[in-house]
Amino acid sequence: FPLLSAIVSLHCSLFSLLVYLVSLLSHLSSLPSLLSSLFPLLSSFIPPLSSPLSLLLSEEINSKILIECDFNNDDSINKSVEIIKKEWGTIDFIIHAVAFADKSELNGRYVDTTKDNFINCLEISCFSLTSLAKNFEPIMNDGGSILTLTFYGSNKVIPNYNLMGIAKAALETSVKYLSVDLGTKNIRVNAISAGPMRTIAGAAINNAREVF
Repeated sequence: FPLLSAIVSLHCSLFSLLVYLVSLLSHLSSLPSLLSSLFPLLSSFIPPLSSPLSLLLSEEINSKILIECDFNNDDSINKSVEIIKKEWGTIDFIIHAVAFADKSELNGRYVDTTKDNFINCLEISCFSLTSLAKNFEPIMNDGGSILTLTFYGSNKVIPNYNLMGIAKAALETSVKYLSVDLGTKNIRVNAISAGPMRTIAGAAINNAREVF
């Protein structure tokens, strides 16, 4: 499918250019007024550190509220809970779709993984689910659901997936334990593995096209 690949590549290039242009605008002193004119739907709440990419996504899904939630910062998570509780009171579900690892260590051998990258990757890719579950449990409705994303690399060795495979294995085990803890409150916790997909995140893995 050479034509389809060319179209996808062109689309990604144009999107990357747009993100780059918006990032340049972020250095302007008139950014707040500029964002207000470009993204009127976000007037309800725009956190100071919102990235241009997040703003574009928020506009795309017609969201009036954009909340900064830094998984490396407990205060940021607590603030997110407070904002959501004030806006809606309670919630029905959470979709946990975040993972991170140093791209340079997703190539080559897993044995060369550094300690700092290991700790950071597990904190963001795995522990963040537990942190979210704990903090949002008080405002989850009866019958609520928490869903996270995993990948086959948690069970089988995938070339260059390396540390992310360990993180996903830990994530899946966390799901099992969380489902027992929260199941008594009728809150479901599940992980879905959709298989390899052509995403920006997936492109960070060396030789990802061979997997696709």
